Amino acid sequence: MKSDYQTLRVEKHGDHVLIVSLNRPEVANALNTQMGRDLLDLWTGLIAEPGAAAAAAGADGLIIEVHPEPDTALSDGPQSLTLEGFEQLMIVLERVLEQEPFEARGVGGEGEPAGAQPAGQP
Repeated sequence: MKSDYQTLRVEKHGDHVLIVSLNRPEVANALNTQMGRDLLDLWTGLIAEPGAAAAAAGADGLIIEVHPEPDTALSDGPQSLTLEGFEQLMIVLERVLEQEPFEARGVGGEGEPAGAQPAGQP
């Protein structure tokens, strides 16, 4: 799975947990075309990654600019997703949201299975 995104910060914790943070603080983490592409690539890769048990996105929501023809938009065209791009992003995010919560998957803190004992303990 790729980890060098232009607009995202991805931290791996253990074998099964990723912490994903939006990384455009200069514009209050507003979504642009590149962030849409980065998110689509990340979530698509996450679904395809058999070892990824959980991911936490560092945002309470997204503001997404969508335009049927970004090249002809009067404003914000360069940072807008096309209708097709938005639809693809929503399909991938819906798949992610359908996944079981961390606890149901048996993932505890620090990327360790729930109930795991520290090394050297029974």
